[in-house]
Amino acid sequence: MIAICEPQCIGFAHEAVNSAFVHGVRLAFPDERIILFADQSHIDAIVRMFVINNVEINNIEYRPIKIRPLTYFTFTATFYSLLLFNRLFRELKTLGINRLLLLSISSDGLYALKMLKTNSISCSMVLHGVFEWITEGPYSPYRTFLHRKLFNFKSALEWRHSDNYKYIALSPHILIEANKYININKLNITSIIHPFMFSREKIITKKNKFIKFATIGKGSPPKIKYIANALSIRNTKRYEIKIIGDSVYGTENIENINCVSPLKRLTRNQIEEYLEDVNVVLVLYGKDEYKLSCSGALFEAFAYVKPIIFLSNPCVNYYNGIENIGYECKDLDEVITKMEYFINNYNKIEPELELIRNNIKTLRNEIGIENSTENLRNFIGTEDVIST
Repeated sequence: MIAICEPQCIGFAHEAVNSAFVHGVRLAFPDERIILFADQSHIDAIVRMFVINNVEINNIEYRPIKIRPLTYFTFTATFYSLLLFNRLFRELKTLGINRLLLLSISSDGLYALKMLKTNSISCSMVLHGVFEWITEGPYSPYRTFLHRKLFNFKSALEWRHSDNYKYIALSPHILIEANKYININKLNITSIIHPFMFSREKIITKKNKFIKFATIGKGSPPKIKYIANALSIRNTKRYEIKIIGDSVYGTENIENINCVSPLKRLTRNQIEEYLEDVNVVLVLYGKDEYKLSCSGALFEAFAYVKPIIFLSNPCVNYYNGIENIGYECKDLDEVITKMEYFINNYNKIEPELELIRNNIKTLRNEIGIENSTENLRNFIGTEDVIST
């Protein structure tokens, strides 16, 4: 048996990547029973993703656990992580399970995990944005020197490390950057291409009267505001930029910007509805973002076969190097120039966009979770290997 646990997320958070991980584990270990521990709201979201993608997961049991909404990097969070993991490990020992895949981890959770010294259970952990915090980059959450010393994620990785702890980064490009800050081999850090289930039914190409752009997720609202103001001066034809995410920050009343979901998280059906008529997705991460993590929004664009206009970025560049997925720009002014051309020549660019859509379809076939089963099998390990 293999245990999978989501110790932090509730509801729709990480529903796409986590459901793909469960699917990947099932493909990697077709004959083993899976027990998934997660908040009931998150279990419901994962099951919905299986239905949407026409994926059937057999021989799986769902066990609800209570996830408390917490401010992470605090002693309170560490205390509740201790309680959660202590209950979980007791249950795993009762069931005779010695392999655990944690779908997320934070520094306080990792400290709590290692305090319990569970040598009989192999713990494999997925690294999300928390991995960015081993640097001094834009994702750093530390408020004070003391806070940094107590809850430093790099320190949490290195503290009481053993071969019992393994970590998986969500894109191969991450390992190159991470090795500048830590010894990835010593810490048992490997990578997998961001798990995602690419349903064939999600290929949507709807013709519009004018071009429609979109951002997904956090979406960089200040940059969108700058772009819209610049385009207004250039007197372009009609266009629309949809902000499909809860972060709007002053873009609500700007002409040509459509904030479809201000300050609220969207369901999967709502995301699909708003993306249906989008021609191009804007990915505006800076060069220092997503060095040590992978953008879920980028994979949403792949899922719906949307060409992208993007700023040069380690994460996006990696996938653009496999297949041409869109248009790389060196700065926002180049993004604006490219968008202006698309807006004013919308009736002429469709053949060009169709070529890129075909590239994205090819990329999806290359990077779908079905292609990562061997990596998952090696990462989690077999029961015979663990027990020796």
